[in-house]
Amino acid sequence: MDRIRKYSWVFLCVLLNGFVMCSIPHHTIAEDTIPVGESLSGDQKIVSRGGKFELGFFKPGTHSQNHYIGIWYKFSVETIVWVANRDAPILDPFASKFTIFNGDLVLLNNLSQIPIWSTYLVSNTLNANEVVLGDDGNLVLRDGSNPSVVIWQSFDYPTDTWLPGGKLGFSKKTNRSQKLTSWRNPENPATGFYSIVADPGQNGNSQYHTYWNNSKPYWNSGEWDEKSKTFLLVPEMRLNFIFNYSYISNVNESYFTYSVYNNSIISRFSIDFTGQINQLIWSERTKKEWNLFWSKPEQPCDVYGICGPFGNCNQDTGNCECLPGFVPQSSADWSHQDSTGGCVRKTPLQCGNKDMFSPILTLNLPDNPQSSDRNSSEECKSACEDTCTCSGYTFDRQCQLWDGDIKNFKFFNQFPSSRKQVTFYLRYAATDVPSPDTRSTIAARKRKAIVRKIIIPVCVLVAAIMGVLGYIYLFKKNKANKRGRWKGIQEVLTNLLKSNTPNTSMFGDRETQELRIFNLACLVIATNNFCLKNKLGEGGFGPVYKTCMVTYSENFIQISSKIYHKSNSDAANSRIPVLMADPRKKVHLDWDTRFNIIGGIARGLLYLHRDSRLRVIHRDLKVGNILLDDNMTPKISDFGMARILGGDQIIANTNRVVGTLLGDFGMKANGRKLWMRLWVICILH
Repeated sequence: MDRIRKYSWVFLCVLLNGFVMCSIPHHTIAEDTIPVGESLSGDQKIVSRGGKFELGFFKPGTHSQNHYIGIWYKFSVETIVWVANRDAPILDPFASKFTIFNGDLVLLNNLSQIPIWSTYLVSNTLNANEVVLGDDGNLVLRDGSNPSVVIWQSFDYPTDTWLPGGKLGFSKKTNRSQKLTSWRNPENPATGFYSIVADPGQNGNSQYHTYWNNSKPYWNSGEWDEKSKTFLLVPEMRLNFIFNYSYISNVNESYFTYSVYNNSIISRFSIDFTGQINQLIWSERTKKEWNLFWSKPEQPCDVYGICGPFGNCNQDTGNCECLPGFVPQSSADWSHQDSTGGCVRKTPLQCGNKDMFSPILTLNLPDNPQSSDRNSSEECKSACEDTCTCSGYTFDRQCQLWDGDIKNFKFFNQFPSSRKQVTFYLRYAATDVPSPDTRSTIAARKRKAIVRKIIIPVCVLVAAIMGVLGYIYLFKKNKANKRGRWKGIQEVLTNLLKSNTPNTSMFGDRETQELRIFNLACLVIATNNFCLKNKLGEGGFGPVYKTCMVTYSENFIQISSKIYHKSNSDAANSRIPVLMADPRKKVHLDWDTRFNIIGGIARGLLYLHRDSRLRVIHRDLKVGNILLDDNMTPKISDFGMARILGGDQIIANTNRVVGTLLGDFGMKANGRKLWMRLWVICILH
């Protein structure tokens, strides 16, 4: 019984406790809001209403152990657009919380309750009771009862990224400029060396400037042109239909802003840790990556101090390298592509004349030289030796010395002939002076880089194209040659067999008995076994070969032997006409001669059509088939395409188109082309 009473009391206490707990109101975090009294810690986060952005703790890269509170695009590729505690990282996000505390938005250490980061609104008298992440990426601290009252927003304090709808300008009330500042490297969002600032300028001629270490400008956008809505030195802005840029100026502020015409396009503007500013567009359909829209400066080596002290920016590759005798100041930073820390000497200088100097040819000298009144190169060298911190000197009509670190160093190994070269003498410890071989190795490495990146790919491309074209040409040529050679041999063999028949020539016609007959052995010897080198071309009835006797084709000889005048029994003794190619005959080609040639061709055609024992339709009358003898008498040649009619036959049909277009008709005589009116040929033929 006592046990029952004991358990009854325990059960009653549990019920009462549950009732009390249920009666206490609980504050839950909305999807995009952190109300007063709530916080983010550990892996908690909020998401903008449209699901475009997230806010929470993140760890950049794969090697870093530091954590930060920030905003990023909710993509498969994590892209951070804003960081709160970029210069105050934490190791354990579960030991910290992001919340509203005394009217400020703060990141607190859970144990000590000391702010790690804060908005520091010390003069705030408004009721800040909620923070909301908008779908534009803007984090807003506001009065929950009056959401239009914005107490603080992240758009006013950007880090390295400028989002559409954000501002980048100048506050006339606080006399403070908004600016973007790069990360140190891809795994460290700490304040980097490079920044871009909006300069209000004079008379509203605003523009952007990029700075190294907030002091050394190295690029500017040119003035804003209100008519074209672009910066004068950023012509890429004129050729886009994606972004709408605007410049606003009033009594309180002047600033630039931009938006996208299509809200489905995701874009960002950022300054990279390499010092370049980039306008990027997200590609969701293809590779799911950021595509570069435009970038300034275009050449990485145009960024000031990108390689740090004693570092050289390779003009061929755009990469940084240490000068001979130097090593990276931080191998870890260089492995993360952060070379702004530069290089250090392998061996410290010994001071005095124990050190030595090595010459380097350059087109531009490093920054911050100090002039000296020394009057010769030797005196200039002594002045540098007398100062232990002097790192180098040059003498070109005047002495210039460089003290301490040498920044923005660029030397070249191949120089334009139009520009003057200057010799810079860099100081080394005696044990580290680079030998001429070392310097030539650097030059050879740069030349190899040029060969590897430009010459070799071009040569390979040209060779590939020539190879393909050569293969196509040889394939078609060999195919045609084989077909033509086999056809010619086949015809010769057939005719040779026919020539063994009584009263039959090699062409199989009794009417050609008066033609000289050659056997196959003679033809093989004359054409060097029908060698391709002796092949002149291919006509409609077979190949034409160059022999030790004459240039002929089988069908050409056959027709030539048959076409003799009815009244001329000695026509069989006529010689085969050959092409005349004597350049001295050009002077005889006057107009009378030309008309005689035209008349001769007309008489020849009339002879073929009417007076020849065989009626012949040539079907391939063109400039290459008109030959001239020493007396400029025309001869019609190449009857390979001709059709032969009987003596009383006046009609014949052809099943294919042959010959050459009349539009290409003319004559060749001694290398000169003679053109005649086409209607003459049409009527006569």
